[in-house]
Amino acid sequence: MTSKKVISALLKPHRNLLDSRDITLKDGTVLSIISKAKAKGQSSADFASDVQARYPSATTSAAPAFDTISRTIDEVVADIYIDYEKALRSSNSLDFDDLLLYGVKLFTYHHRAVEWCQHILVDELYVHLKQAVLILQILIITTVKTLTRLNMN
Repeated sequence: MTSKKVISALLKPHRNLLDSRDITLKDGTVLSIISKAKAKGQSSADFASDVQARYPSATTSAAPAFDTISRTIDEVVADIYIDYEKALRSSNSLDFDDLLLYGVKLFTYHHRAVEWCQHILVDELYVHLKQAVLILQILIITTVKTLTRLNMN
């Protein structure tokens, strides 16, 4: 099942709430918000904590409509993000953003994984992704350290 289909299925239980508040939220938008959170290194728990911190717990009737809409969208996306992570884990799956995040973790904490790397092909499409650039930086720094260590011996 594609990420978009998973998000679409997870969005269905929230439709009544969204419709009652006259809010249109598409699966592609939810996926984009989750992707941006992952690009910042935010897990679903981090994202949910940020949403809770962003809005006061007591809702006042004087709250602007925009704040209410934003809050509803953020809270729905936070719920979906949590369930999306669970769905990915239960099916032993990773989405594209996860590949980048896990790549960063792998190369950061397991330097031996970098030692086999002799060539790096960089597609210009991905150089704007923070996590992709971080992977390249880790690969380069670790390679330089390895070469320096080898030259000293």
